[in-house]
Amino acid sequence: MAVNSASESVAEKTLAELIQLLWGSEIRDDVFQRWNQGFVFSEDEPTALLQHDGGPCAVIAPVQAFLLKNLLFSTASNENWRQITGPERDRVLVQSMADILQLVSPNMGPIIVVYSSGLLSSADCVVPQEGPASGSQVPDGLSQARETKDASEMPSISRRTSSEPGTQDLSSSPKRQRFSHESFHLKLRCINCCKDSKGLCVEIQKYLHVFCGDHGVLQFLYSILLTKGLEQVKREMADLGEALIDPTHGHGSQSLINLLITGKAVPHVWDNEMEISGLKLQGITCKSNIGFLTLLEHFRYCEVGWHLKNPIYPIWLLGSETHLTILFSQDKTLVGEESTEQFARRMFGGFDKEGRGFITVDSLEPLMKLLNLVSVPEYVKIVAQKLDPEQLGVITLNSFLEEFYANEKHRQEAVQTFTVYHYNGLPRSSPNNKVQYAEANCAIMEMPEVQMISDFSQIKSCLLTKWPTIELTWKNDLIPSLN
Repeated sequence: MAVNSASESVAEKTLAELIQLLWGSEIRDDVFQRWNQGFVFSEDEPTALLQHDGGPCAVIAPVQAFLLKNLLFSTASNENWRQITGPERDRVLVQSMADILQLVSPNMGPIIVVYSSGLLSSADCVVPQEGPASGSQVPDGLSQARETKDASEMPSISRRTSSEPGTQDLSSSPKRQRFSHESFHLKLRCINCCKDSKGLCVEIQKYLHVFCGDHGVLQFLYSILLTKGLEQVKREMADLGEALIDPTHGHGSQSLINLLITGKAVPHVWDNEMEISGLKLQGITCKSNIGFLTLLEHFRYCEVGWHLKNPIYPIWLLGSETHLTILFSQDKTLVGEESTEQFARRMFGGFDKEGRGFITVDSLEPLMKLLNLVSVPEYVKIVAQKLDPEQLGVITLNSFLEEFYANEKHRQEAVQTFTVYHYNGLPRSSPNNKVQYAEANCAIMEMPEVQMISDFSQIKSCLLTKWPTIELTWKNDLIPSLN
């Protein structure tokens, strides 16, 4: 699509396509205003991002997750990770944003989208047109724009003041300028960036004050969508009738969440491809840096696959019905390679949909076939008689593992202990309205024959979908909220 002038607003067709994909057929003002915030940090937890209203957690939580990854597991990680501030914190935020932009489109140069209102001259940027599709070429109408200002002239987060238009320090003041969505969309500009991480970080650093000001979260989200390519996002989504942001409540869809943590805008959380009623529905094909667990699995509304439950780093987004929070740990053994005994547990769970700790005798033969165990009928009958001597018609998980995986089972510790932290960016959901990491000591016990659950908190219910025997002791007995 052609650009007539670098100073003109977004082409009508491109703007309509972007809005339709993200917001649906109509943008409600109350929903749009809830997304009106930048990336700002808590005064009570220097490395924790704040979320002012419901909705933008679909972007803020993934950025926070990558920020934690870089704080805890990069080569330059700092043991005082909770106390990092100023330029060092800016650097980690910039790297985290760059990680996500490179994740969604690794084979081409990312695109940064900014709101141009006294921040850039018309010579510095151009109007975005079509986002890149599946190829590596920037489509017609999206010119190469080069930022000419020196990075030293741009204020960093630590140097921002409330007198700078559109960049007031929201970490100390929740007041935000109110923009109409029409004005916002008419003044979007984009800058093409180089593919390498270092060059991309330099470009993001130049505009960090913009991303940390009003509408900064939206500007980053638009950068992700144009970097990915609108057509490619549509191809990966199964239901094109569903907007990425719920038009009524303002929550991000599962496609949007998956896009930011896996690079693919698929709408499902199971592993690989699943065929339902003749339709092949795409799930998650491999492990990602950040994982995902959801309370909805506890309610049997969905089943999260092994890939999302076992990410590369021990960091998981936790989904409730309406909000995203984060559970993380510094213990990488939580996401180690799957042992044969763990694989057997997972396959057993496929036949134990209710999580009761047992399966029917009729499920024994297909389970043994799935695990490549001897499964001739005569042998299966002998095993069934041994594991179900009272002929109750059920096989317990413990007896099955003891029969076939006893050596490996006994090599493992009876109790695995570790420390986890929980992040919730909403002050109203935090004790004393202070966004801080909650800390818990955890223990994973052996699976009992009969499991008694005394903690019915939402976060415990969510974590049980990955660790069926987990026990948590929260510091100061403050159980964090998933909402």
